[in-house]
Amino acid sequence: MAAIYGFRLSKQPPFEGVHPAPGWRVRFDGKRTTWLARAATRDGRYLILTASFFGAVHYTILDFVENVRGAMDIVGYGLGIDTTSGPDPAIDKAIDMLHGGRGGGWEVSARNRVAVNITGLRPRDAQAWETP
Repeated sequence: MAAIYGFRLSKQPPFEGVHPAPGWRVRFDGKRTTWLARAATRDGRYLILTASFFGAVHYTILDFVENVRGAMDIVGYGLGIDTTSGPDPAIDKAIDMLHGGRGGGWEVSARNRVAVNITGLRPRDAQAWETP
């Protein structure tokens, strides 16, 4: 277990006290895929991250209360997030939905969630990865 910027990382979920902020880069489950933290809800419960792999943009949502991550619990259509950096109206809409706006409180999908296992962090201005 390593201390990073005053937080502790655990090799096993749930992670303890690590709250990446927008602009941070995150790796999960020991994989090399780098996720960029894009936006957080005002209450700090949810964080949306994006990554590009297999030629497409993917997103995951961290729920810091339940210590899980996954897609939003939406049936029939995706969020339409199609950028890995810069402004994206779909991310703004998703943050609003998660915070309780449009349609009242959404959450991470109960069917497609996994426990959070952060295995690498790189804060906005850091030059190197921090690992447990």
